[in-house]
Amino acid sequence: MRNIYAYSFMISSVGFDVIGHFDHFMIAYGGDTLAGVTKLAACMQALGDAAGALPLYRRVLKSSERMFGKEHPDTLIVANNLANCMRALGDSARALPLYQRAADWLESLFGPEHPTARTVRANCDQLEREVAASTDRTASTKPG
Repeated sequence: MRNIYAYSFMISSVGFDVIGHFDHFMIAYGGDTLAGVTKLAACMQALGDAAGALPLYRRVLKSSERMFGKEHPDTLIVANNLANCMRALGDSARALPLYQRAADWLESLFGPEHPTARTVRANCDQLEREVAASTDRTASTKPG
């Protein structure tokens, strides 16, 4: 168990260094940097550090939009990953529009039966159900 915590700390430390030098890495390595930082963010989130992964996902999304465009499949997958991270941190209000955008564009690009489009749509639908259930619970507990 100690190794997991040490590894998580090491990844977090590297993650902050990556943010500090992100622009340099982008100039030197371009799209490979995006893929590497996305994997780093995914590892951090899997190890329970969603808060540490969040700035990495945000930076990758911004750079991916700039490099490839907002409707590029890679950008849309990063948007889904950022939404997953936001959802894990309890930020449904910001996650839902990202899921919706990614799901809508992936379905228009590949069709609704494409595996990636289906996964992202399922994420979106699940969060919509969670938000609706939360809203219903809140409304039913209000006096009046």
